[in-house]
Amino acid sequence: MSTQPRTPVTKKRAKKALTTSHDATNGAVPKALFSPKFQITTDLNTEEDGFQSPPASPLKKRERLDKECKESVQSIKAHLWGLVEEEMDSFLFMKYAPKLDDKVFENKRPYLPTQKSCGMEGRYTLVLDLDETLVHCSVDKVEQCDAIFPVSFNGDQYKVYMKKRPYFKDFLKLVARDFEVVIFTASQQCYADKLLNLVDPNHELIHHRLFRNHCINVEGNFVKDLRVLGRDLATTMIIDNSPPAFTNQVDNGIPIASWYQDKHDTELIKTLPVLNKLRTLSDVRPAIKKYFMTKKLLKAVKM
Repeated sequence: MSTQPRTPVTKKRAKKALTTSHDATNGAVPKALFSPKFQITTDLNTEEDGFQSPPASPLKKRERLDKECKESVQSIKAHLWGLVEEEMDSFLFMKYAPKLDDKVFENKRPYLPTQKSCGMEGRYTLVLDLDETLVHCSVDKVEQCDAIFPVSFNGDQYKVYMKKRPYFKDFLKLVARDFEVVIFTASQQCYADKLLNLVDPNHELIHHRLFRNHCINVEGNFVKDLRVLGRDLATTMIIDNSPPAFTNQVDNGIPIASWYQDKHDTELIKTLPVLNKLRTLSDVRPAIKKYFMTKKLLKAVKM
């Protein structure tokens, strides 16, 4: 937690929160390439070492599943609620951003094919953010990165250095087995597609990809409105390090701490007991609302 005195929240500052996009880079590349999101960071440490596989079935050993889910929820919620002082602008955006009515989407063709047509019928849909949730990328030279790849953008060529979050592959293998997995990023497709082609060339771990052009522009910020998927929101959830991304469906959103370089990070693994529990429910939203109490947090945010 920062030791700097908190800047008073004013109406002028709140308006700025609705119109400002933060660049994930340090200015060496146009912010239009990567996800221009609010940078929600944390110094939260964990004492967990190593990867623990979740139970083979969420219906077996229910007591163990419930216990693991409760422990994970407590850790994730502590992170989310601990951000209020540091990232007030993010929560002001979530609270005061204008919402779109369902009628806007009634005649809009979904961006995803039907689950039946892609062999995913009956699966719950798991939407995953990319930058600072699964990977961290930079145009500045990074030692010991997992991959370096070129990206052409607006006539210029960039060399992108990519690092994968710990347990990246293990996590994706597990969720791809049980969920319909969708990457939904506010980054440009030219960058995100190249990255995803490197980490999942055969489309075995990630079933669908959505990019910035699929986001909803809200006061200059890119919101991932889950209604564009064409999926039942009762069985859809999103994991994102930037809560403003799921502003329009707060009760579908599972926050995760931003990741940049911590080799001992286990936050992806912490979400597994929660996900396994949620896919046993007919509607994930009441549980997510109860677990993380995000709406209650937003009500507590004052101008």
